[in-house]
Amino acid sequence: SRVSGYLIGCLSDFHLIDNEKRKSERVAQTFRPLGLVTTLLAYDLHFRGFADNSLISHSDWKLFGFNERDVRDELKRLSRNGYFLIQTANDVVRIGWNYNSWEELLNVILES
Repeated sequence: SRVSGYLIGCLSDFHLIDNEKRKSERVAQTFRPLGLVTTLLAYDLHFRGFADNSLISHSDWKLFGFNERDVRDELKRLSRNGYFLIQTANDVVRIGWNYNSWEELLNVILES
């Protein structure tokens, strides 16, 4: 029972279950990575040399449970933050990257 308590506490700390005190009725929450995490992964793949379409279909996105459509939708949503500009038409993706190095990107993130 101690281990299950630790597990429930961990899930609650990471907001993967609700924080209601009714222990018998806790509900699993939908996991969504922070926008910053998604942005950093996109830039990581870009800096590693993946083309825009390859970046969208990369297997690393599966760590978050994303399929290609989820990635496109998430990057469209995040493009409002100004880190990149994404254009899609059917299966063709074009991403305009606003920063050319980790240093530039991280400086902008730290300033905001």
